[in-house]
Amino acid sequence: MNAGKAATKRKVPWKRPAAAARRKGLMLQTCPDCGYVQYPQQEICRRCLGGSPAPKEQPAGGKLQAATELHASIDEFLRDYLPLRIGNIQLDCGPVVIAYLEESCTARTRRVRVTASTDRRGRPVLLASAEK
Repeated sequence: MNAGKAATKRKVPWKRPAAAARRKGLMLQTCPDCGYVQYPQQEICRRCLGGSPAPKEQPAGGKLQAATELHASIDEFLRDYLPLRIGNIQLDCGPVVIAYLEESCTARTRRVRVTASTDRRGRPVLLASAEK
């Protein structure tokens, strides 16, 4: 790559969250009876089958367990953005989530910060970036 040229940014299917949104934790369901944090949302607690789990802010940090690159998709919308990197993240608060990996996540990345955003269709997605 020519040192005089700026790196070209890849086209991504998500909208970058505002700086204020990046500072907050994730809103995840938490059981009022046993304190279990669950994802995805359910009508009852998966652990104690009680209560009405309500959204509560949780820490956004986690450990990147596995990463892969998608080269094909049955979703026509995503085809314009391939290849896409996704990963399994074990959140510090418990649940495992699947998130798009931002460019800051490299092969050596172990700790990530997960933020909620929307894709260009307006659907909710999770984004992971390397912790600093």
